[in-house]
Amino acid sequence: MSKKQFETTIINWFDQHKRELPWRKTTDPYAIWVSEIMLQQTQVIRVIDYYQRFLRTFPTITSLAQASETDILKAWEGLGYYSRVRNMQKAAQYIENNYNGEFPRTYEQIVNLPGIGSYTAGAICACAYGLAYPAVDGNVLRVLSRYEASDADIMKQKTKRIWENYISQIITEQNPSFFNQGLIELGALICTPTQPKCSECPLQMSCCANRQGIQEQFPVKMKKKPAKELTFETILYVYNDAIAIMKNEAKGVLQYMWSLPQYDVDERKSEESYCQTLEEQIPQAVEDISLFGQYRHVFSHQIWQMRVWIVHVNQPVFQDCYTYVTPVELLMYPMANSHKKIVNAYLGSMTLLDFVAEVTEEYSAE
Repeated sequence: MSKKQFETTIINWFDQHKRELPWRKTTDPYAIWVSEIMLQQTQVIRVIDYYQRFLRTFPTITSLAQASETDILKAWEGLGYYSRVRNMQKAAQYIENNYNGEFPRTYEQIVNLPGIGSYTAGAICACAYGLAYPAVDGNVLRVLSRYEASDADIMKQKTKRIWENYISQIITEQNPSFFNQGLIELGALICTPTQPKCSECPLQMSCCANRQGIQEQFPVKMKKKPAKELTFETILYVYNDAIAIMKNEAKGVLQYMWSLPQYDVDERKSEESYCQTLEEQIPQAVEDISLFGQYRHVFSHQIWQMRVWIVHVNQPVFQDCYTYVTPVELLMYPMANSHKKIVNAYLGSMTLLDFVAEVTEEYSAE
């Protein structure tokens, strides 16, 4: 298949088979940018509501640039790795100050914005401006690795650059938006990680892996390091109907988010011993201490084992560190899922014993 045939085949296939998604109905670079950042390692079905709500809350670059940190984190709450939205705001502020609030129009300007790498810059250029730049994500890496039966490790940056150069030799201004989106859609719907639907693929006759029947041997990628396991004691300090929460300033998974007081431990004490430790910290304030349960939360690179305690107090303790909020007030504070689920379980009088959270993938921006 020639380069021109390859391009036309992908464009035509996408035109006929594309999913109807809200960000595909616009050429606004700001809206496309928002969708691309949200879609980084996040399932499409999860992104749709966030995307629509985010654009209602921050309809323009200026509104995002001027928003408070609390508001942008609250809008992103639950999507994970909040550096993505903080970088978006930094980029919006840069655009506001250097481009009069107008999204830049060249690849070089876009790729140098905070939180934007070659994939996102290429996607914006192609989808918003019709410029012929590649947008190579994990789906595209899988499609191309199989198409060429390439054993290049897709986890390496040099491999991504090889495939970006490969696409650069094919993509033209015929319809770069449909071409890039077509390759991504092909990987998402047809050339899936397992059990690819080769009989439905427009590239099947010229795909090297398909011809040899070795599709599932590709792509080649190095094994991830096992997730690091961390052990915590997590505390629900309850005063009347208010709960103590704290803002995390230190770098880490929860940076700038609000959470319950939490302490990492190398080795767990017995329940009786730790209960005594809690009581000794605030002997005049404690009314009751009970173990709420064990909670396991899985991130993409860490596993948190949390033993959760409820400590009822007769006065707000550690006020220099914690803020006491009612359940209604709590709605105004951005909180990561790892602790939000604990609070929701407590407020809903649900049992937390041996509860295991669903996997919450959290990734940084490009």
